[in-house]
Amino acid sequence: MREVEIKAQVKDLRAAEGKLLELGGKISSSVVQADRIFLQNGVKMEQVTVNTPVLRIRKQDPGKILLTYKHILGEELDKQEHEVEISDADEMEKILKFSGYYEIVRFTKRRRKCKIDGYTICLDEVEGLGDFIEIEKLFPDGDGSTALTTGSEISGQAAQAELFSFLKKLGAEEADKVLQGYDVLIYNKKNPKS
Repeated sequence: MREVEIKAQVKDLRAAEGKLLELGGKISSSVVQADRIFLQNGVKMEQVTVNTPVLRIRKQDPGKILLTYKHILGEELDKQEHEVEISDADEMEKILKFSGYYEIVRFTKRRRKCKIDGYTICLDEVEGLGDFIEIEKLFPDGDGSTALTTGSEISGQAAQAELFSFLKKLGAEEADKVLQGYDVLIYNKKNPKS
C-alpha cells in the first residue's frame, strides 16, 4: 500500500475532537501503541531517503503485534507500506537482527481514530513530543498517482496539500504542520545535532 499522510502538532486535542464530532465523525476508544523502528546495519536515521527500507514492530493493546515495512516514495510522509500481524515481537526482533537490521528508536503513543470522507484521522498523544492530529489515505499498490478525491493524476505533495486543507477544518494552521514521522522527531529530540 502507498500511505500519504500529513500531520500537525496541536495545543488543544479536545477542540479538534469536537470539530470532528461536528463533522459527523465517530471517534474510537484510545489504543496504546509501542513502536520500535529498525534500519539496515550501517544506515543512520539522517540517511533514510527514497527507497530506504524501514521496519517497525508495533505492540498495540489488546495484545496485537504488527510488523510493518515502509519506504519513502517522494516526500517523507508519502510512503510505500506493507503490514502483517505477527505473534511474537521478541522472535521477530531476533529475525530482524540476524537479517542485518538494528533498532534505531522506540516510542509510545496513545491513539484514537476517526474516519470521514475517505480519510483516516488519528488523534495522537505521543510520549515526549506532545499532541498531534494525523490524516492519512492509503492507496492500493500501483495506484500511487491517483488523486484522493478527483480521480486525476496527482503527486504525493499535491495529495498532502489536499489532506492539509481538511486538517485546517480541525483548526490546524500552516505553522503547526509537521513534515516528519514520529520516529524521526523522537530520534532528533534524543540525538540533537551539535
